Amino acid sequence: MNVFYVYEHWRTDRDECFYVGKGKGKRAYNMSWRNPHHKAVQNKVIREGFAIEVKIVACGLTEDAAFKLEMERIAFWRSAKIDLTNITNGGEGVSGKPAYNRKPVICLEDGNIFESCEAAAKKYGLSVISISDVCRGKYRSVDDLHFSFINGTIKTIREIEDFHAKRRKRVERPENLYNDIINGKDVLGRSAAGPLKNSKKVICLEDGLEYISASAAARHYNISKSAIIELCLGKNNRKTVGGLKFKYVENV
Repeated sequence: MNVFYVYEHWRTDRDECFYVGKGKGKRAYNMSWRNPHHKAVQNKVIREGFAIEVKIVACGLTEDAAFKLEMERIAFWRSAKIDLTNITNGGEGVSGKPAYNRKPVICLEDGNIFESCEAAAKKYGLSVISISDVCRGKYRSVDDLHFSFINGTIKTIREIEDFHAKRRKRVERPENLYNDIINGKDVLGRSAAGPLKNSKKVICLEDGLEYISASAAARHYNISKSAIIELCLGKNNRKTVGGLKFKYVENV
């Protein structure tokens, strides 16, 4: 369908293009879903009393034609030594998907390579964000699977495990740090996340430690609270969180 267009964002303080994109509908005029560099330029221009101008380069294009023109415009401006905020050279990925979903990914357990986190998520029945978090080093694994972005070098499982072992050592805390709740606060004086009367005690099956809530366990292991709750409730076929298994104490 010929519904795509190529657009440019210009900063009126310099009368200069700083971003080239392709899209359809109101995409060109949406300034919220942008990369950090783009947002920094936006803030600077607006702070100084100027505005962002949207220029439509061409419209009524097929998606392939729009991708091609986008690449040509990015190459044109970069050849003119213009500092664009584009992260890539354009012409890649799936419409409407964030940049991190378009990086090639490898599953280290079976060696399968995917064009994006989204493709890997479909293969293993996992969430896109959880795979991206593992690739970015936020979590060690998801459902006992290790993933790595293919950016020149690929991290091995050993490298990932070593990284998280050092990370866990740096944030190691007393076992009872989040269990000693006094007047609704832990020993650091922080309020519990949510009413205590609604909290359910959680146990980590790997080390046998109990926590007053999923929030407390998540803080201790530096992992996702919602993922722990999903695991305890048996949702989304989740098996582990950060390589760890949890259950509600009442279900043990």
